[in-house]
Amino acid sequence: MTTCALQEYLKKTGKSIRGTALEIGIDPQMFNAYVHGKRPIQRNALRIAKGLGVDVRELWPNFEELRPY
Repeated sequence: MTTCALQEYLKKTGKSIRGTALEIGIDPQMFNAYVHGKRPIQRNALRIAKGLGVDVRELWPNFEELRPY
């Protein structure tokens, strides 16, 4: 099983899935799916990256390939 960049980020920073989701304002179940490899839409990817203070391409290098809606 491959680990996504979002999961690696949380592991590196010691942040929890639920706590981080609530900080950012994303549904914890949806955020959990993203942490485990589900591809977000661009709007949610941008929201997560902004909430974490990182460039969206650090988490999703193929950002342009994500659904725009």
